[in-house]
Amino acid sequence: MYSADAAARVAPSFGASVTDGCVFFVYSLAFGFICGAAYEFLRFPRRLFRHSALLCGIEDLLFCTVFSALYICFVYCVSFGMLRAFSVLAAFGGILIYFRTLGRVLDALYRRLDGAPKSGKR
Repeated sequence: MYSADAAARVAPSFGASVTDGCVFFVYSLAFGFICGAAYEFLRFPRRLFRHSALLCGIEDLLFCTVFSALYICFVYCVSFGMLRAFSVLAAFGGILIYFRTLGRVLDALYRRLDGAPKSGKR
């Protein structure tokens, strides 16, 4: 026999309501946006000073490692450790939103300061 009490024990503690899921989605978008903004601290010096492909790879690997650990902490704190696919997609969406909006503006600014051609390739 089905009871509401049994369903409450099985249901996850976060996301019990649509509002909780929406809040978690927005937090995940914000996390992704912040991740994209933090990447600017790697992107800007690369425009000023030439980096070897190896050094760029090491920097990117370190960045991804740090933000992966931060994402795990974020999921642990915000959704009680329950990783959800929509959260991961929202975080990637936040990164995409950043690079399609503010990232493009900063890229244009970097090009103006650097005098590089519009393609952004060096």
